[in-house]
Amino acid sequence: MTPRHRLILLLALLLAVGCGKTLEPSKPGEMVDVPPPIEVDTEGDIREEVRVDDFAGALPEDFPKDLPLYQPSSLVDFGETSRGFSVSLLSPDGLPKVRRSLYERLDNGGWQTSDGSGPGESVVLRKDGRRVWLTFEDGRPGTIYRFEY
Repeated sequence: MTPRHRLILLLALLLAVGCGKTLEPSKPGEMVDVPPPIEVDTEGDIREEVRVDDFAGALPEDFPKDLPLYQPSSLVDFGETSRGFSVSLLSPDGLPKVRRSLYERLDNGGWQTSDGSGPGESVVLRKDGRRVWLTFEDGRPGTIYRFEY
């Protein structure tokens, strides 16, 4: 028998002896009482103020500061028009609700409104010698309202 064969035979024998060994079943661990969790009073903690954003977007700098917006709404478009500049906003609420609330806010803010309640017709808003045109349209869903100033 060559030394190589002896080594293989020795390894096989060791393997056979090691595999034939039986293990005793493990014993369950000792039971330990766990103390109740620590109760921490958070009543006096400083809490982050939950802020609901009613308007999303950044209005152009020249947008009239005293012109009320219906909220919730989001800025969807702005640019130049034949009358000057326009800002288009989208609200998730229906057209009757947006129109009614916005007219009320305009009235409370000192803006005078003209007729033009038909679909696509502009309402002329006047205050302190300024004129702004307001148009409503169905956003499907929601309402798009546009100011031209």
